[in-house]
Amino acid sequence: MKKIAFKISFIVGIIVFIVFSIQVFANSRDKVISTETKEINELFNEESENILELYDIKFDEIDNVSEMKVVEDWLLNRTVKRIKIKNLQIDFEDNKIVQIINEDDFKKNEEFDNNFKDEKLEEIEYEITDVSQIQDTISKIEDVHNLQEYKLVSCHNDLISTWSITWNKVLFDDVLNPYDAVTVSIDAKDGSIINFVRKTVEPENINVLLTKEDAFEIAKTLFKDELEINDTEILLTIFRPNYYWSESEKEEADFIRVAWKIIVDKKTIIMVDAENGEILGGDQTLSDGSRAMALVPTGYNASYKATDMAAAFSSLGYYQPYACQPHCGWVTKQDVMWVINHPQLYGLYINAHGLGDANGNYVNAIGDGVNWELYATEVSGNWHFVYLDCCFTSSTNNFANAFHTIGYTNRVFVGHNNEVLQSTSYEFTWRFAGLLSSTSNSVFNCAVLARDAVIVSGYADCNPGVLGDLSYDGSSW
Repeated sequence: MKKIAFKISFIVGIIVFIVFSIQVFANSRDKVISTETKEINELFNEESENILELYDIKFDEIDNVSEMKVVEDWLLNRTVKRIKIKNLQIDFEDNKIVQIINEDDFKKNEEFDNNFKDEKLEEIEYEITDVSQIQDTISKIEDVHNLQEYKLVSCHNDLISTWSITWNKVLFDDVLNPYDAVTVSIDAKDGSIINFVRKTVEPENINVLLTKEDAFEIAKTLFKDELEINDTEILLTIFRPNYYWSESEKEEADFIRVAWKIIVDKKTIIMVDAENGEILGGDQTLSDGSRAMALVPTGYNASYKATDMAAAFSSLGYYQPYACQPHCGWVTKQDVMWVINHPQLYGLYINAHGLGDANGNYVNAIGDGVNWELYATEVSGNWHFVYLDCCFTSSTNNFANAFHTIGYTNRVFVGHNNEVLQSTSYEFTWRFAGLLSSTSNSVFNCAVLARDAVIVSGYADCNPGVLGDLSYDGSSW
């Protein structure tokens, strides 16, 4: 492929924008199907009333609810009955509470404002620094939501301002169903519940007829029998078939199955149906340095992620100059450096692999058939909104500091705190981009809502990081 004057045409998964004032009024993507009143009383029983007491909602306040909307929730792909009481948005499915959003923590900027000033960011003190401080709240959540048959699988404040707690349903013999999940976000400033969300999908059956040895022999067929048992980890789990290893593209299934999960070298995953031996799919992580597949056209849904983030940046008022449109194709390090060193670019999205070594965090990709690395020490600039969709990019402050997105108002950096699977990255990114495009929430709040929706949809490794001004909505200035 011949190079052209603006080398950006080679860049895959990179979206860059310069500030340009565009008036944007964003609306939620949730679709209201109907507005009803007659079924409101059916929503309130002893269970729901006990739950709402946890949010300081009293019985007489419940009795005063006069309107219920039937809504298509695009974020979780389900139809819910929605009411509002005081500061809470409450969603019901099958007359059970499946989501509660504390709208005080998701205040929207009603008007688009691109007159931001670059000021020193005030430091926030977080009172909740240890899980013991919210143990009573966790216990109450388990009690009122009847989580006795669930296991607490994750509890952390990797987003320093928020504690994220997740439960999975225990099926049998400690086999967990990540598609039957509850996740809660708790404000680290005062211990209040920001967001509660629940989603339940049950497996078609739980028959386990194959041994782990049987599953391993089937998995070996993908690697021409080159796998050895000491190269793998095998465990029983629940999985939604995605047919990742199929030669022809297939959509993710609408059902889940019991499967043997074969992890090869901690980076490649093969899922084998535990009942009939069918290869259901799998995944690969974004940190697979030996097979860089994100900054190339074969990256999992890379073009969709680029397009979604392009739309998000556009809705936030960023202008796409000539030769900086979203692109999916081969890229060299020189092309990426052209973007990073551009004096007029303030918004950036890169989808690549992320790794770390003794020299720090770096982005790993392929250009002209050669692996190359980009370290945080090579980055400079005056950026406002950066999303490095790569493993470990927010596990330290290195990249955020390099892009100058920490310590000042109206600057923010988004990355991943962990070794994230490509499918999880996609599930988070399209939701995150959609929220940026359709609400006026802060970038941080969009990340929290997207993360919680992804976790209860079965992608337990979703752990994004947000560094910088947590109140900034990402719009251009």
